[in-house]
Order: sequence, then C-alpha cells, then structure tokens
Amino acid sequence: MEALTEIYQILTSVGSVRTNPLGYYLGIVVTLVGFYFLWRGLHEWNGLHPRPVPPARRGISGPTIMILGGGIVATALLNFGLGTVGGGDTPALLAWIIGGALVFAIGAFFYRLRAMVDPLQGSTGHLLGWAAFAWSLGVALISGLALGQVMVGLFIDFFTDWPAMFMAIAPFIFAIAPLFVTYGLLSIGYASAYRNASQSSGPVRPGEPPTPRGSTGSAR
Repeated sequence: MEALTEIYQILTSVGSVRTNPLGYYLGIVVTLVGFYFLWRGLHEWNGLHPRPVPPARRGISGPTIMILGGGIVATALLNFGLGTVGGGDTPALLAWIIGGALVFAIGAFFYRLRAMVDPLQGSTGHLLGWAAFAWSLGVALISGLALGQVMVGLFIDFFTDWPAMFMAIAPFIFAIAPLFVTYGLLSIGYASAYRNASQSSGPVRPGEPPTPRGSTGSAR
C-alpha cells in the first residue's frame, strides 16, 4: 500500500500539489498509515520471534556514531553538489544534522527489516535485502536534505499556518517516494524467506538457519 502511494506521488509530480491538493493530502495520510503497518509488523515479528536480550550498554555505540556522522557528511556533500532544495530557510549545519539523523533512522529501520529474515533467505534473498537497504540510504539522503533545509519554516508554520506547513513538506514527500523500490525488493525477499520457513520443522530465531523437514538438528 505504501509503495503504491509513493508511485502515485511520483507520477503526479510536485506541480500537482496546488492543482490537486486532495490527492496530495490523501497521499500523506496513506503514507502515515503505511508506516504504521510497518511499525506494527515489526513488533508482531518480534513477538513471534523473540530475540535474546543483550546485556545493557552505556552510552552511544561506535557504529551509531559512525552512521550518523557519515549521514551528516554525506548530506553536506549532497548540499554542496545540488545547492538549495525546497526553499533553504534553515542554517546549513542544522540542515545537515537533520538530514544525517534521517539517514540514520531510515537506514537503521530497513537494516533491521533485512536482518530479521536474513537467516531464512538464499543467496538471491541476501542480495535483494542488501540492495533494498542501500537504496533506502540513498533515498534517505536526498529526502533528509529536502526536509532539513525547510525545518525552520516548518517549525514556524506548525504554530501559525498548518496548510502552509503541509505545502512546505511537498519536496520531502516526493523525495522519499522512491522508497517503493525498497519495499518491492524487500517483499520479494520476504516471499522467498516465507517459502523457506514453510519448509522448516519449527520456528527459526534470527541468526539461526532453518531446519529442513525430517532433520533432527545438529549434534551438540
């Protein structure tokens, strides 16, 4: 559903926001519903496939800092290459930080979706999962810059003019629309993982390979 909404947004183009505002607002609503289903599915999967609770860690991990820092640097480089996107009413450094944070959030989310069924996939599924993750990073980079550069105006419009706020996020809405490719690749990979899971003799925990029917498992 989310992928179809994004394809519709791409086909109608940014110029249709003012000529067809109903379709634009409907697309935003369906996008929010689609993200809710993604979040709901994530929690249902965790309920069916509980993972061991890792020991508590203090502070921010090194990979988190690296991914966030890489997202900020990549957003800055993209900004220098493309120039102002969507109005540019936000200080450059703040726009880069917001863009990097979005790259981290989207990248981490789709990395988890990929990793959850990774043990059940073959070589093609692995490739599709990584391709979906890489594509999501690229989309997050462009949409993060589009959102970051209008963040100050969005903050002001939130308290003063909601219609103007929804119009101002149009560049972000259309920049994030190519995520339909990620959803398509993940859906194909999930379908292959589902077929493999149906051939296993029991539930598979993330990180463990599926056990074929008739197998007694490995000796300890």
